Formats: sequence, structure tokens, C-alpha cells
Amino acid sequence: MRSVHWHPFLLALYPALHLLAYNIASVRPRAAFLSLSISVAAVAVLWLVFGATLRDRGKGALLAALAAILFFSHGHLLGALGGSDMVAWILIGGGSVVLVAAGFGLAFWKGNPRPWNRVLDVVSLALVVIVLVPIAGSELRPATNLPNGERQTEFQTPLGYLPDIYVIILDAFGRADQLHEIYGVDLSDLQTHLKNRGFVIPDQARSNYCQTSMSLATLFNSDYLPQLLDGFKEGYKDKGALNHLVRKGRNVRQLRDMGYQLVTLTGGSELAAQADPDVNYKGGALNEFQATFLATTPVPFISSRFENRKTGRWDPFAQHRKTMLYQFRKLPYANADTGPKLVFAHILAPHPPFVVDALGSEITPNYQFSHQERVAWDGYVEKYAGQATWVAREIQDTVDGILAASRRPPVILIMGDHGPASKWIASWRKKGNFQTNDPLVVAERISIFLALHLPDGSGGEIYPRVTPVNIFPLIFERCFGETAVLKEDRSFFSTYEEWSVLWDVNRVLGKHRK
Repeated sequence: MRSVHWHPFLLALYPALHLLAYNIASVRPRAAFLSLSISVAAVAVLWLVFGATLRDRGKGALLAALAAILFFSHGHLLGALGGSDMVAWILIGGGSVVLVAAGFGLAFWKGNPRPWNRVLDVVSLALVVIVLVPIAGSELRPATNLPNGERQTEFQTPLGYLPDIYVIILDAFGRADQLHEIYGVDLSDLQTHLKNRGFVIPDQARSNYCQTSMSLATLFNSDYLPQLLDGFKEGYKDKGALNHLVRKGRNVRQLRDMGYQLVTLTGGSELAAQADPDVNYKGGALNEFQATFLATTPVPFISSRFENRKTGRWDPFAQHRKTMLYQFRKLPYANADTGPKLVFAHILAPHPPFVVDALGSEITPNYQFSHQERVAWDGYVEKYAGQATWVAREIQDTVDGILAASRRPPVILIMGDHGPASKWIASWRKKGNFQTNDPLVVAERISIFLALHLPDGSGGEIYPRVTPVNIFPLIFERCFGETAVLKEDRSFFSTYEEWSVLWDVNRVLGKHRK
């Protein structure tokens, strides 16, 4: 065992673990399992091949470690250097030359590789331990103030039945007035279409928070983060607890206790991955984590030169497009085994990356695949407008399919978790950070599209400036006879880096009133 060194395997694990740790608020650890497994298996093969070729397992370990570093740094270097095809070829060619030169150098090197391997063992182990800490914290310490399961054995059903409930989150889908003013997008056809089918559309709806996981936590628990997270204050860091609020929300648990089957359409979005769904539709595409991780390697660029572009098996953008289409078109056919169903789909659109235009034609961005909005800054307004127009058309067909497939009138919630970010990104490019007190930035980001279909066709309780914190109480009142205890509708702004430092923006945007 003295000739076995662990640093090639640890260095193969580190990129995926680092990505997982960075996104632990929105990604379950299991989403990284396939990526981790393939990485370790590939490095094991390289170590065996290099060790046999060099006739020294220690030298083989050094060369395998170098190969892993070059391979997994490709996407990061490509993004930093502009992302052009020429840069990609230079990185691939340069990396190959470095690897071959290192191989020849090791072959003729007469020194002992053991001390170098020991140093790399220690360094790589330290790196892996550092990124495992937030992952373990996320899984082991859900510090929330949620009560334990409160099974509801008696409840009223004014409708005479338990309606199916569809919760459809359209990521970054802004309010109609904001989209028209900033992007030139006209949602009047969508609004008319939905109103004709019994939807209520509050024309001044806002999100409670400006980031996805925070917004969904509030929706699914009908309360604000300071009341939901134990010890919440400025500088709070435990994204794992936030993650717990999204995946095991109070409202979802109450519905399941009432006999609802939880059906999820995760597609590529890990933020749609509720805990222990009864039925989960995946669609066969790369998940959100896999696509992002793959983009850190040269695989998408190389495979695009050989594979069918329409198939795009190794193209993260093509897989993202496939996922969105699958979710829109599968929703009407999402079924539970027994009883009423709660169907949840978080669709990463019109949020970047922008992969379709207004007509639904394919777009392949000229930047590294990422869900970070700042990456899509070049042409953001034009490309968001196109993808939002496409989303508005797709959701009409989805709604018609759901209504046609429903034996009894369902509840359908269509909601943006937050608005788009063109002005926020422009501010970031000018200032170099996401700190802002610009009311125009806030208004664009906080204003959301929201439409609610209730089984009896009524919607008088859905007031113009409703926010997600009060949506489920209103649904429970109408469908189950509960008395809705509404929270004050408030909106908060925070940056990505300091998500728990909240700025109450009600004074800027105007206080919510019914």
C-alpha cells in the first residue's frame, strides 16, 4: 500500500465537491453522485495506465493528478479568457502539450516521487475536508423552527373534494408591467388566456425575497426567514437550514398529512427536488448539477464537434433546453398512484442560460454554461425578452393540458420566484459588486408574475399586492375551510454574497395594502 497515493482521487473529487458546497442551498448531495463516481473511475484508469507506462506507480499518480487538474480547470480558464472557440482549442492543445511533456520528464526523472506524493496527499485531503464541512452541515444540522409533523385528522372540504394542486415556479418571470417597460415583452395574450380560464392575476404582485431558495422557503412555510430559521440574523451562513425549509416545507407536509401524493418534475432543477416525493419525473436530461459540472471540463466543446447538435447529449445548453420542454409538456400528464396530488415543477426559465428565442428556435450562448445571471450579461435584455415570450406561450398550452386532463377543477399556481436582473447586472458591472439601493433595480427584481386558479372560480381574496407568504393560507381557506391568518406582505432585498443581510424595500416600493 506504500505505492498507493490518494491525491489523484481526492483531486478528482474536489471539483465536484467544491461545486456542491457552493450550491448546497439548492442542490442535494445525491445530485453529485454520478459526477463523483465517473471522476474517480476515470482517474483510477489514468493512474493505472500512467503507472504501467512509466513503470512506477508513484510517477503515475503525479501524472494522473496533473491530468485531473488540467481537465477540471478547463472550463474555468475558458470562461476567464473569453470563452471563444480559439481559446478552447489553445487550452486543449496547451494542456495536452503540458501533460505529454510532464510524462516524458517523469519517464527520465531519476528522483524519488514519494515525498511529492505525500505532500499532495496532505494538500488534497485538506482541500476535500474544507469543502465537506458545509456539505455535512447542510445534511446534519437543519436549524429551523419548523414544528414536527402535525397530522391533520379532521378538516373541512367546502368543495366536497380534495382538489389537485399544481405549483409551477417560472424562475425569474417578472410582472407584466416591468417586462413591458424594460424588455418590450407583451404578456397581454397570456393574461387574457389565463383569465378566460378562471385565473386571478394580481397586477402588483411582489416576491418576499430576491433569491430563489429564500422565496421558495417563504412560499412553502408561509412565514419569513427570521421566524423560520433558528438564530437568524445578519451574517447568518447556514444555507443548509434554508435548503431544509424548501424541501420539507410546512405547507407541503400538511398536504401530505391530508392524503396528498407529492409529484415532482425535477428535470434539471434540484430546487424542484422536494424531500421523498411519491412520484418523481426526471425526463432523462442532465440535472442542474451535472450540466454545470460538465461545463468545467472540455467535454462539451469536444463532443460538439462530433455529435448531433440536436441531440446534444454532452451539450449542457441542449440538455437545459430539453429539460424545460419536458417539464412544460409533461405537467398535464403528471399522475399520482392514489388520491389527490400536489404537483411541483420548478422550471428554470426565463432565467438564464438563454437557450431559445421568442419563436422557440434553439440558441447556443457564447459563454460557459452557468445558471449565474451575471454570466449572461451580454445581450441580457434581448435574450431574456425572447425566452420570456416563449415561456408565456408554452405555459398557455401547459395550462390547457392540465385543465383538460383534470376530472375536477384543480388549484393551479403559476409564479415567478423573483423578477429578472438586467438593471441589477448593469449596476454590478458598473460598481463591481451587487450592493445597491436603486429603486429601479429593486422594482425589477422584486416584481413577479403571479396567477392563481381556484376550483370554484372565485378569487376575491387574492388582493393586488399579494406576496408568496400568503398564497397557501388563501388556498387552504378556500379549499379546506381554514381561516387564513395572513402575514403583512413585505419584500426584502439582499446580495448573493450576503444573502442574510436583508434590506426592507417596502418604503422604496410603497407599503403593501389590500
